[in-house]
Order: sequence, then structure tokens, then C-alpha cells
Amino acid sequence: MMRDDTTRERDRQFRSEALRWLPQVTRFALSLERDEADADDLVQETFLKAYEAWGTYTPGTECRGWLFTVCRHTFYRRRRREERQLSCDDPELEALAAAAVHASALQGGYADLFTRFDLSDAIDRAI
Repeated sequence: MMRDDTTRERDRQFRSEALRWLPQVTRFALSLERDEADADDLVQETFLKAYEAWGTYTPGTECRGWLFTVCRHTFYRRRRREERQLSCDDPELEALAAAAVHASALQGGYADLFTRFDLSDAIDRAI
């Protein structure tokens, strides 16, 4: 019961402090990526990383700046990773890689992360 209360409080704080900056983080990601689909992916990864690191955020401080920093670092990490990756035109290998990423997310307990948040208002504001 204590863990559920802690998770609920963490989720409430994250919704209250972080999700209100979704439109601004989306615009910032678009300025970095220049491609809407890539920017959307960057925003999703940014908020996932922010949620994972929420314990390091100090409530009442500049959340927007903190999120922008997470977004920028995520962008740079993605660029470095892309530079190290080889291009593959084999659909079977692509499917295997996608399955491995999905299995890793399930194993990490992230499968239901965003199902706990109602993002519809934030998404409507971002659009």
C-alpha cells in the first residue's frame, strides 16, 4: 500500500510540474530535430527519461529548464548513437531489433508507464 501511495504521489507531482511544459518541450524538440516525427520521438523519450529521473528534480525549481536539459542531452545521445549504427535494409533484422527493444521495455517495467497519465489535454494544447 505504501508503494502505491508513493507512486501515486510521484505521478501526481510529475503531471503537475512536468506535463504542463509539454508544448514548450515539443517546440524545443522540433527546433533540434527539424522533422516532426523525430521531434515527437524525442519528446516521448525526454518525458520517459524525466519520469525515470524525477527523484533528482527539486520541486519548486525551474522544471522547464530541467526538461530542456533532459531533451538536449537526449538529442545529443541519439545523434551519437545514430553515428555508431549501421544502416540495415533487412526487414527481418529490423523486426528482431524492434522486438528486443520492446522486450527490454517490458522487462524494465515501462509497459504501463504512460497508461497512468491522461495526456489528452497536454496533447491538445501542443497541437
